[in-house]
Amino acid sequence: MGASHPILDDDFDPADGFPDFPPTLCCECDNPHPDTLGKPPFAWRCMKFPAPPISGFVSPGWRPDPPYHLCKDANRDGDCPHWTPRRAPDDR
Repeated sequence: MGASHPILDDDFDPADGFPDFPPTLCCECDNPHPDTLGKPPFAWRCMKFPAPPISGFVSPGWRPDPPYHLCKDANRDGDCPHWTPRRAPDDR
């Protein structure tokens, strides 16, 4: 016959590379800072992931505003340790 195809011949299973748990989605989390929710999702900041002051020669002690790391950095693998289910609006 012809050459084998890795996907059609079941030699390659993409499900082996994915985690067994459902991914934690930042849009379903209660921790993104409310001031950043109006921005694109890659700019959201996680309130459970504070950013320490960054020392350097340009601006010693600079911190981002708000002073938290990006959600995409905290939830890198889809298994965020800070993920909290979103509360109902009246519970906030």
